[in-house]
Amino acid sequence: MVQALQKKLKGFKCTVNFIHVSALFGVIFASSAAAQPVERLTPVKLNNDLMSSGRVIASQISPDGNRVVFLSRTGTGAPATLYSVPISGGEPTALTPSLSGRDVLSDFQITPDGSRVVFRGDLNARNLEEIFSVPIQGGVVQKLNGDLVSNGDVDSFQVSNDSNFVVYFADQDTDNLREIYSVPTSGGTSIKLNAEPVRAGVQAFEYEISPRSGRVVFINDPDVQNRLELFSVPIQGGEITQLDKPLFNNLMEDISQLFDFVITPDGERVIYRAIERELGLNRNELYSVPVTGG
Repeated sequence: MVQALQKKLKGFKCTVNFIHVSALFGVIFASSAAAQPVERLTPVKLNNDLMSSGRVIASQISPDGNRVVFLSRTGTGAPATLYSVPISGGEPTALTPSLSGRDVLSDFQITPDGSRVVFRGDLNARNLEEIFSVPIQGGVVQKLNGDLVSNGDVDSFQVSNDSNFVVYFADQDTDNLREIYSVPTSGGTSIKLNAEPVRAGVQAFEYEISPRSGRVVFINDPDVQNRLELFSVPIQGGEITQLDKPLFNNLMEDISQLFDFVITPDGERVIYRAIERELGLNRNELYSVPVTGG
């Protein structure tokens, strides 16, 4: 019986050894395959030569994958300039003037159709931040915002999914009263989208372009009472619809009802958080509403 057990163990040991050898040969074969010559890729430099103190600040690839837009400075204190270059390499094309004092900020966006670049900067050397649009392969730079009041600026912008409109947030008409405007991407007359001025200093202000419905959803303070409310408006301007529930009569002053919101990916509904006040209780509640109201 002992001899039979030793025989079984000997056979098991051989099997284990065979597995180990097979695994070893597998590693050897894999190593041999990995040791085959690997083609060394030659990178293509896309940006133009920069001074020792120059640098590329940001870059984006066009949606069709054909071009790269990048922002760079040629030296310390030099203004930032936008360039466009084929992704396979070539001579970069300056999209913005590189004259002294004309600067481009780091927030720029290629339109979803890949035809234009929208960017924010000070191209008129007046210390005013404005938004502009230019063909991605170079051409005439078009200012998008209307004339700004003294000390006015464009704070942010978004491009619609169909590439037809730019929505931006600026104190265009009254200093420190930031409002929402819409303008065609290639230039034209800007349209104010919010009904009333937004009170200066409101920190919870937001706006989003609906992905498919052609509407803009935004938070506003229409009665200048620190009571934030949710609205929806066509991106080309028109009737403004309030989306959130009406404020209760017993709301305390200096307290905002609305917190934040998101638009569903199909652009049909808005989900938002708000304070529900009833019988002295304050509760954070979650709501859903059609983007056109209801």
